[in-house]
Amino acid sequence: MSKKRRTNIKEYIYVDNVEINSILAQFEDGIPQVIKSIRQSTNTNTEQAGKNHQTNISGGAQLIAKGQAEQSWGKQHAEIQSNAEMNQEAIDTVYSDYAIDIIEQELESHNLLESDTKHSDGVFVKFTSQFSLLDLQSMRNTWTTNEIKPLVQMTDDYDESWDAAAESLKNSSIVLDNMFPETIFFKFPEAVAFAEKNNFRMSLIQLQMLTFSKRKVTILGKIESSVPNDESIDDIFGTENRLEESDDNIDLTALGQWGPALGVKMLKIFLGIKKGNRFIKPIAIYFE
Repeated sequence: MSKKRRTNIKEYIYVDNVEINSILAQFEDGIPQVIKSIRQSTNTNTEQAGKNHQTNISGGAQLIAKGQAEQSWGKQHAEIQSNAEMNQEAIDTVYSDYAIDIIEQELESHNLLESDTKHSDGVFVKFTSQFSLLDLQSMRNTWTTNEIKPLVQMTDDYDESWDAAAESLKNSSIVLDNMFPETIFFKFPEAVAFAEKNNFRMSLIQLQMLTFSKRKVTILGKIESSVPNDESIDDIFGTENRLEESDDNIDLTALGQWGPALGVKMLKIFLGIKKGNRFIKPIAIYFE
């Protein structure tokens, strides 16, 4: 009987293990399936290591044999420990990847997973789409480098107005990177995902290569909120004027919205997000 050949292998580029464990723990049948898979892998590794523990001493001086046995045991013990660490690392990776499949199955079976972003806050979504990337740290590193200005001036179509534009990009990149530290944005036609840098399985250089990719990416995540309209943002910025004009007590928590409102304004410029676009917290991002 011929074995069926897989036509595709998933390439996971982003996995939020904390969120995965939290969701998985809330499904009664999800945890046992994953733990069973881990135990099977662990038992197999233990049995394999147990065979390596056997030491056969025969012939020769007993003292020499004992020394050789101790040396052999020490070497085998180090190899076993090393293999155990590698196996554990492999198990952790399999756990994360397998858990994503379990989560998708559980969410679908409970009718909690939608296939597009046209839903309210708190809804789980999974969709496949074209994308663009914005890496704020790389953007900041580029435009704050002293050597960038001479390079720009070397281009054939250089104009002095470029200097002002470069300075504006420099200042904007600094502000954005400070407002959204350790964040890489995935921009979709009707949504933007805020991805934490430490959850990626790719280096910054490898991520930059995705800028030129023609593939579509699949994202599993949760809708956290929507892009507000300009009037709502302007109303937040008008809080200061209301404070000066009124003697009544005003809820000062509105002042805390200035930062996010400014962030949205800047993201509208750099990412082209529009009113109603969804902000998504990603759980997993991968290519199929």
